[in-house]
Amino acid sequence: YHVVSADQYGCTSAPSDVFTVECVPPDSPVIVAGDGNLFTAAEGDLQWYFNGTPIDGGTTACIDAGAPGEYHVVSADQYGCTSAPSDVFTVECVPPATPVIEVGDGQLCTAAEGDLQWYFNGTPIDGGTTACIDAGAPGEYHVLAADQYGCVSAPSETVVVLPTQVDVYHGPGDVRLAPNPASGHLRIIGLDGPETRYALTDVQGRLVRTGTLAAAPAMDVADLAPGVYVLRIARPEGAVRLRFVKE
Repeated sequence: YHVVSADQYGCTSAPSDVFTVECVPPDSPVIVAGDGNLFTAAEGDLQWYFNGTPIDGGTTACIDAGAPGEYHVVSADQYGCTSAPSDVFTVECVPPATPVIEVGDGQLCTAAEGDLQWYFNGTPIDGGTTACIDAGAPGEYHVLAADQYGCVSAPSETVVVLPTQVDVYHGPGDVRLAPNPASGHLRIIGLDGPETRYALTDVQGRLVRTGTLAAAPAMDVADLAPGVYVLRIARPEGAVRLRFVKE
């Protein structure tokens, strides 16, 4: 501010010294969260920000905060004096539910919603973004789901598909399990030769464990829940597929 005076003849004085009135910023807004919304009781003209960028239309006391990220708000009074930014409020990703795989007719399917991605032996399947995929190739399959914000679920349980050209290989002496039913140790009788990989699944095809079987193989099944299991062993001559009951 400054002032000038004039006498009766209209002669004007030099301006007074300038007096500066500084902006007095409003109080910094406080954010309150609830029911997926963010609210502030701050008065004046408001502007909300998302990840540092002004939100288009974000000038109301309450905004939707469904998208994961960082939010803050600034208020201004009638003179355009602007508050310091509020504290940043972070909305974390909420992962979707873990997909469940259903096995049937050479396909794997999931009822999970959102953007899907199937994996084969740990690698994304090209085009594997549909609810059902063909699972003809032997290997390990799992699927992930992502919501509209890009929040990703935990991986589904792995489903193991082994070769089925030969259900059971008959070598020197039939391969069999004993005792069956089993409660502690399970012996694989008649499986001679070098070490070989195995996969143990439940009857729905869900992977329970994998490992290596050596000569005179045996497996500790004491920690398994009671039920029916399938032991699949990949052999050069064909796939050994044996069922047993855990008591």
